[in-house]
Amino acid sequence: MDAGGDFFREFMNVMDSIHDRKPKSEEKKMMKKLTKRLWEKKDSKKGFTLVELIVVLVILAILAAIMVPALLGWIDKAKEKQIAVEARSAYLAAQTLASEGYAKATPDKSGVTNGEVKKLAGVPGEVSDIKYKDETGNGKDAYVVVGITYIDGSVRATYANGEWTIDEAPSGA
Repeated sequence: MDAGGDFFREFMNVMDSIHDRKPKSEEKKMMKKLTKRLWEKKDSKKGFTLVELIVVLVILAILAAIMVPALLGWIDKAKEKQIAVEARSAYLAAQTLASEGYAKATPDKSGVTNGEVKKLAGVPGEVSDIKYKDETGNGKDAYVVVGITYIDGSVRATYANGEWTIDEAPSGA
């Protein structure tokens, strides 16, 4: 049994014994003793010490120091994925314009502008370096996008040779 439970039982026994009669002197002494003990227990619960609080704060600071770089890494990865999705949208918009025959207007495909591609894709970044391949001689009646560059902020996504690369955009771009 815990000390608090024993104290409570002892207190209740004394209270039951003095109920409906005048307390004896030894019972009065016991009541004073129990009351004093009760107040001492209340005062003994002072809370946390300063050292305990500092230890908790240090632990929280260490956890924060570990988590901040990890969270920043996640933010950078999310930004790269966003750029990849936007670049893919620009690529598909360029291919759509080429397939619709806009790129067939001139041999150098100047019928499709970067602005048209950006507008159709609905992307915030800049589209540039669109390269087409003429597939009309291979039994197909279309031009194929073989290269495109998309820059949004400090990140550049480039499609060339059938692969995407994401890297840091050159300064001034």
